[in-house]
Amino acid sequence: MAHARVIAFGDLRPSCQPQDASCCEHATPYDDQMPQNRAHPSPSEHRRLRLLAGCMFVVYMVIVGFIVMWPTPVDRDLSPELSRTLAWIHRRGAPEFIDYLFVERAANVLMFVPAGFFITLLMPRRLWWLAWAICVVGSCLIELSQLLLLPDRFASVDDIIMNSLGGFIGVAIAALVRRRMRVSHSTSDR
Repeated sequence: MAHARVIAFGDLRPSCQPQDASCCEHATPYDDQMPQNRAHPSPSEHRRLRLLAGCMFVVYMVIVGFIVMWPTPVDRDLSPELSRTLAWIHRRGAPEFIDYLFVERAANVLMFVPAGFFITLLMPRRLWWLAWAICVVGSCLIELSQLLLLPDRFASVDDIIMNSLGGFIGVAIAALVRRRMRVSHSTSDR
């Protein structure tokens, strides 16, 4: 019969006896030397995650920078193809609300999901809300720069709203990922 021992932070782990083969197949001779009840990823795991998120964020920002600061609307040359594609999907039963405005709004939401995600992973957990605020301010700055610097581009409050929604979705996804990591680390060490 396996015995349980109480270790730091109230974790219950089976105490295997070598003669009891049915107990604790996962136990190793070094089990007592392993970290007990790690509720959070280690500092080195945090550094690797932040480094990866930081590198991906830089690549993302370069791509977004080209899109938002392009002197003409990036969809100008795609407009005829988009119109044909929308007509094609409508003939096959797609709802009529899926129009150019819907596609533009969806693109603005999707463009800022990675921003919210990466910024949240780069921020301390307790400052998650600041990641969303950075997305909102960043969107305002993009629209302002388009208004002041790019005469062929169209600054829009609607774009700010859609970008902010995308940033919020990214923040929420990152928060879920962080929570999942904490839960998986705390359950995998038991």
